[in-house]
Amino acid sequence: SMNQTQRNWVAISFPGKTREVSIDLAGAIMPEPDSYTVEFAILEKGKLVRPHDEPESLHMRSRSPDCVEISWRKRTIVITAEIDGVHVQGKGNGNLIVSLRPFNMEGPAFLDKLFFSDLTGKMTGDVHITCSKIPVVAHFSNLMYSDSLRVLPELVRTLDEKNGFRARKKKQKKISHEARCVAGLATGSLLYNSASEVDFFIHDKKSWKPPSGLIKDLRNKHERPKAEDLWRIWFPELPVADLPAPFGNWFKDSCNNLLTLWDFDSVTPGSFTYHHFWIRDAVIMMNSLMYLGGFAAVAEILKKFPGYVRRNGLFASQAGEWDANGQAMWILGRYAKMSGDTSMLLKNKRGIAKMITWIENAMQKNGGVLPPGFSAEHLGVADWYLWDNFWTLGGLRELQMFPEIAGRQTPELFLKLHNSLEEYLASYKYYPAALGRRKDAGMIGSIAAIYPMGLHEYFNDRMYETLHTIKDKYFLRGGFFQENIHSGINPYLTLQLAQAFLFSGDIENAYSIAHKLSAWARALHSFPEAVHPKTRGGCMGDGFHGWAFAELISLVKNMFVLELENTIVINAGIPEEWYENKFSMRNLHTACGKMDIVFNDGQIKISGLSGTIGKLVCLSLPESMSLVEANIETKKIPKSVNSPHLQMAKNRSFYEFKTISEKINLRIGPSGR
Repeated sequence: SMNQTQRNWVAISFPGKTREVSIDLAGAIMPEPDSYTVEFAILEKGKLVRPHDEPESLHMRSRSPDCVEISWRKRTIVITAEIDGVHVQGKGNGNLIVSLRPFNMEGPAFLDKLFFSDLTGKMTGDVHITCSKIPVVAHFSNLMYSDSLRVLPELVRTLDEKNGFRARKKKQKKISHEARCVAGLATGSLLYNSASEVDFFIHDKKSWKPPSGLIKDLRNKHERPKAEDLWRIWFPELPVADLPAPFGNWFKDSCNNLLTLWDFDSVTPGSFTYHHFWIRDAVIMMNSLMYLGGFAAVAEILKKFPGYVRRNGLFASQAGEWDANGQAMWILGRYAKMSGDTSMLLKNKRGIAKMITWIENAMQKNGGVLPPGFSAEHLGVADWYLWDNFWTLGGLRELQMFPEIAGRQTPELFLKLHNSLEEYLASYKYYPAALGRRKDAGMIGSIAAIYPMGLHEYFNDRMYETLHTIKDKYFLRGGFFQENIHSGINPYLTLQLAQAFLFSGDIENAYSIAHKLSAWARALHSFPEAVHPKTRGGCMGDGFHGWAFAELISLVKNMFVLELENTIVINAGIPEEWYENKFSMRNLHTACGKMDIVFNDGQIKISGLSGTIGKLVCLSLPESMSLVEANIETKKIPKSVNSPHLQMAKNRSFYEFKTISEKINLRIGPSGR
C-alpha cells in the first residue's frame, strides 16, 4: 500500500460501477485500475508542452461524481465515466495531442501492441479506443524507435493558424500506425489541429454488467442506463450547501468524491491502490453516505455482512484485526437509527449474536479486554489497542436501543469492558494508544471514544489531555503527522481530531484544524492517505482517499447538527466569523430526519426537527452573540446541565428549545442588546 511515486489523483465513476476512472493532477487518465494512461500535450512554436511541465496551470472542476472537466491553456477536456467505458471530449481552438502511455500513477502498465486505422478511427491491440474524428497525424512507436510523443514534433510542419499542422512529406515513411514492443513500452500519439476535434471513447477491457438491483427502479430497464437517473434513484435528496470558503467547494467536492467510491454492494477507500473493501474505512464512509441520504445504497452493503462473520463470530474483513466486530455492530445500529429501518438488523441477527459471543470469549481469555492485535495499521505494531476496545464499546452502545435483536446482555457487557479499561488506565492522565504504552502518535486512535462514537463516559479531563497532547506534539504544518508506519501528514486523522475537539466543545480548535488542513488539498479537494510534508505528494496508500472525504462531510454535518446520546446541538460548530455573512445547509440527513438550516441577516430558519422528541434540543452560539427572538419557547441553558458537550464547551452559549415546531424562526444579535 506504499505510494512511492508521490502521486495524487482524482477519480470518477458510473453509479455503482466497480471500476473507477482515475485522473492524475496533470490530467492523465487511467481508464481502469492499474491500466495504461492517456495523456494530453500541445505543440507550441515547434516544441512539445505537457501539463506535467506546468501543473499549476491545469484546473479541474467536478461536474458530478461521474464527470470531471479539465481546463488548460484555453482548452477544455471533459471526461465522463460511462457504463462501458470513458468518453473524452475536447473544446477549444488550439491544437491538442492525445497520447497513450505504458504506465500509470504507481508504475508500469505494459502495452505490447497498438494498432490504429485512419479509416475507422479505431485503436486496437492492447487497447480498445474509438475516435469520432481522424487526427491530422497519428504515430505509434516502441522502445527501439523512441517515444511517439517525443518524436511527434519532428514529424509535422506548421502551416498558417487557419490550417494548423500536417505531416511532413519527407517524414511520412517514418510515421507508423502500429507498434509492437517486446519490452511492453509501446506508445501512440494522435495530433488534432483543434481541441474541439478531440472526441473518443475508451472501451472497458472487460464488460461490466450492472447488478439487477442497481437498475431495478429505472423506468425502462432495456435502455442504456444514464448516470443522472441512477444518482437520482439512489441519492434522491443530496445536501445543498452554501458555505464560506474554503468549506463550500470542499464539501461539494467531497460529496462527489465519496459517491464515486460507492460500488453498489461495497464501498472502497480508494480508486486504485485501496480499491477493495475494508470494514474500518467502510463504516466511516457509510455513515457519511447516510448523511447524503443514501440509505438504500448503504443497505445494499449491509446485506453482505452475514458473509463476513466467521463461524467463531469474528467479522473477518481483514485477518487479525479486532476492531471489526465493534465497527460492524456500530454501523448496523447507526443505519437502523438513522433510517428507521430495522430490517438490516434482523438480517444480521445471527451474525450479531455470534459477534457478541466472540467479544465475550475474547475478553474472558484476555483479562477483560480485547487481545493484542495489529488493529488500525496506522497505530503501530501489534498491541493492546484502546482503538479496538473503544470500537467494541461503540458497537455495543449502538445496539442497546435494539435489545430484541442484540440481546439484553449488551449493557452488562459494555459495563464490564468499560470497567476493565478503567482499571488498567487508573494511573494514566491521558489515553495512550494501547495499554502499557507511553505517549506517542498512536494516541490518535484513542480519540475514537468521543468521535465518532460519542461515548459520554469519555468526555473527561483524560480525553482533554489526550486531544491537546496530539495537537501540541504530533502536528506538522497544520496537519497530524503520523510517525508510526505512514511517516506523513494524515488528512483523515487530522479531520478526526478536529471532530473530537468539536464533540468536546472546543469549537475554536476544531475549526482552526480543519481550516488549516484545506491548504493541503489538491485538485477537487482530494487527499492521499498520507501526504509527504515536503513534496505534497502521497507517501502512503491511495492517492484518492475515501476516508478523508467522508470525514469532511461528517465534520460539516456535525458543525450544523451535533447528535449526542440525549442531546441535539444546532450550529454546534459554526464559528463567529460565519455569522458575518449568509450560509445555509439544506437536505442534511440526520437521525432526527432531513433538516434545513439557513442563516441570513441575523435570522436563523430551521426545519426538520420533528424527530427530536424526548431529547434536549438546543442552539449553540458564540458567547458574543445571543438569541433575541424566537417563534418557539426557549431558555438559556446553564453550564451545570447534564450534558458533557455543553459542560465542556468553551466560549459558547446554549439555548434550549422548550417546544418544537416544524419550522423554527430565530433572530440573533450581539450579546448585551
